[in-house]
Amino acid sequence: MTTHHNGTLDVVTIGEAMAMFIARETGDLAAAETFVKRAAGAELNVATGLSRLGLKTGWVSRIGDDAFGRFICQQLEAAGERGD
Repeated sequence: MTTHHNGTLDVVTIGEAMAMFIARETGDLAAAETFVKRAAGAELNVATGLSRLGLKTGWVSRIGDDAFGRFICQQLEAAGERGD
């Protein structure tokens, strides 16, 4: 996936994104039965948060062409954070 932005950006972050799994139950992780999947990564989180505050942000990374990469792209699109 490659996107381009025409214009000046306020902030550009560079770094990885990842899929994070959060247990729905508290306690020992080994005993957890169900999980919630979220997109995460410090640089992605900063760019997304600043964008929500009204800044024009960019994020540079490489995303795998696999299920987790597609999930991250879907999450960004759903949040309105990806622009072509």
